[in-house]
Amino acid sequence: MEGNNVSDYELVFDLDNVPMRAANKVLVFRKSDEQLMYMDEAVVLTKFPHYKNHLLSTEETNMPSVSEELLQEEDNSKDTPKSVWSKTDIHALINLYSLHRRDFQNTTIKNDRVWQTIANKLKTHTSEQCKNKFKYLKSKYVEKKDIMSSRRTGEKNVKFEYFNQLDDIFREDQNVNPTNIASSSRGLDNCKDCESEETDEETPKKKKKTVLQKQLEAYEQNLADRELAKQKRHEQLIERQDRALMILEKMNENLSKMFDKK
Repeated sequence: MEGNNVSDYELVFDLDNVPMRAANKVLVFRKSDEQLMYMDEAVVLTKFPHYKNHLLSTEETNMPSVSEELLQEEDNSKDTPKSVWSKTDIHALINLYSLHRRDFQNTTIKNDRVWQTIANKLKTHTSEQCKNKFKYLKSKYVEKKDIMSSRRTGEKNVKFEYFNQLDDIFREDQNVNPTNIASSSRGLDNCKDCESEETDEETPKKKKKTVLQKQLEAYEQNLADRELAKQKRHEQLIERQDRALMILEKMNENLSKMFDKK
């Protein structure tokens, strides 16, 4: 970014008005060619003074809850060596897993190699730590999904902050089907609800847009608005040029008439 005008860049915010970042990189919009790109957070801090204020406000509102601290403590026992995961790192880990999910399904690529690729991009944890962390997150997701699908009013609800993000990945995955997972431990208990569940499935439901889909739609709308404004300015320029040309032609015509009279 050195040598470029700072005014040519804009920070990109999510739906909660928080700057979007991952692995010490911040998402910015370059106005000159209307491109999204990642910029080093250290550079952003020097070029965008107000970015630090956003960080401070985000840290105040995102102080880890007791449940999140326990989640970290439980998971740390599986990490070698122990590591602390920030919310930003966890969101980035889930996004990177989603990005490389097909690689995990590819039988010609070893899973360890994919985890190493993810760790290289994350830059804050080892491949083993990434694998263990995601395994723990997935187990918490399955636990909450299982309770939600069981429809037991007496069951204690599990608070899991990253449920929606993981549900975007595993919602249609038959291998992460809570009904199948729970059947081994609950026997026929869930069969009471089988008929009602099948009836619900027959009713078409409108798919809920994911956060990423909403963000992409917002970006596309923003770009469309910019393009429309750009086209409008171009049309106005052409219109002014046409008017100026008409005036010049009229002046030439009047001058010609004056010379003809002489």
